[in-house]
This record gives sequence, structure tokens and C-alpha cells, in this order.
Amino acid sequence: LEAPAAQPSEAPAEAEADALLVRFEAPASDQIQASAPADDAETVLVDQESSCAVCGHGCRALGADVAVQCGACAQWSHARCLSSAAEATKLCRYQRNYEFVCASCAENGTEHFEMRPHSWRMIVETAIFNLAFDPSSGRLRVEGAMTPFFSIRDEVIPWLVERFDQVCTDRELAKLTDNETVLKAVTHPTVSEIFKVNQRTLIALKRARELSARPQSLSGKTQTLVRKPPGAAASAADE
Repeated sequence: LEAPAAQPSEAPAEAEADALLVRFEAPASDQIQASAPADDAETVLVDQESSCAVCGHGCRALGADVAVQCGACAQWSHARCLSSAAEATKLCRYQRNYEFVCASCAENGTEHFEMRPHSWRMIVETAIFNLAFDPSSGRLRVEGAMTPFFSIRDEVIPWLVERFDQVCTDRELAKLTDNETVLKAVTHPTVSEIFKVNQRTLIALKRARELSARPQSLSGKTQTLVRKPPGAAASAADE
């Protein structure tokens, strides 16, 4: 009789799952550490601590102090530390509908901050991040890798309506009178890895502690304000 065929080992899958849990659940270090450059990593953790480009103290993408990210170098800065971008202090935590260039990257050495329209998907994502944020601990509440579920009608939409002028730049308030705008934004196939929707009434963020490491791309107008690399400046002067 032939020996039964060996079953494939599940160890690699288990090891991969363990690695994923460590990635999501490991607490951020108490030490101030620089975030990995955007070119070296696709994601960072919302509670990963880096150094504010202005004051040098701890700075997190989602923390007690609102932070903004430079679109040129990807460095985070406390909104309260900026000298010429007072509008940034009005942002909510993890609000991303802005363009920001830090003083180090700006051609004239002055920060540039400008609000911009946002997709409904990112607007809803901002709401859920803030609803899941625990002010007492300064951390995001997660269950496994997800935020808790929130009611679209009773929690997400009221949060957005209350902060509509602040968060929903160039959007129509009437679009938030029912669930359909939110549902349409979060049930599209392209965002299935971002949102978890339960019975079309409850919503959570999957992989909630993981954010894109790359800032939003700068518009052509804002790109002209960014300091050019020495080589580029020399080439232009030679023309």
C-alpha cells in the first residue's frame, strides 16, 4: 500500500498571520523615531511616532495634536507649530483634504497650506477615524485590525453634518440627508479593502491602524512653490 500523500504544511500561512498581527497590534515606541521615507514604505501606523519638523517633539498622524504632512518630503508637523498656516489648526485629526509644503521644502522658506476638495470616500474615512479615536488614551480604538462599527445614520452622518464646512470642502450638504451618498462611497468595489459594511447600516474601517505613507500629490500650482533640487536649478540656469 502506498503511504498517504503528505498534507501541505500550514506553518507559512500561520507565520504570515502572526506577522500581520504584530504589524497591526505592536504598540508604538515611546521614543521619538523618524518615520520611514515615503519611497521606502507604502504604509505607516497611525500611532507610529515621528518627530515634528518644527518643534522636534513627538508627532503622530492620528494623535492628540492635529498633524499635517508635507506633500514634498512626507514629513509630519504639528498644525499648532506652523507659523504661517493658521488654517491648519482648524483641521480634524487625519483630515487630508489639504496641500501643504513645509518651510524646508518651500522655495521661499515659508510654509504653504491650502484646502482642497475631497472625495466622499476620504470624507467618510476621516469621520470614522475621529469617531474611533479615544481622547483619554490618545489612541485609536481597534478590535483586531478594525475600528468598532458605527451607525451611518446615527453617528457618521451627524459627525459630518456638525463639521460640514470644515471637512466637506466644496460638497453639498443635501447629499448627507440620507445614507445613500455614504453607502455609495463605501461599497464601491475599489474600496472593499478599506471599509466593512454590515447590513447597509453599520460601517467600520478595515486595517484601521495602517495608513498610506505617501502624502497627497501636489497640484501643478503648488509644485511651483517647492524648492528645486540643486541639479535641477543648475540645469535651468544653463538653458
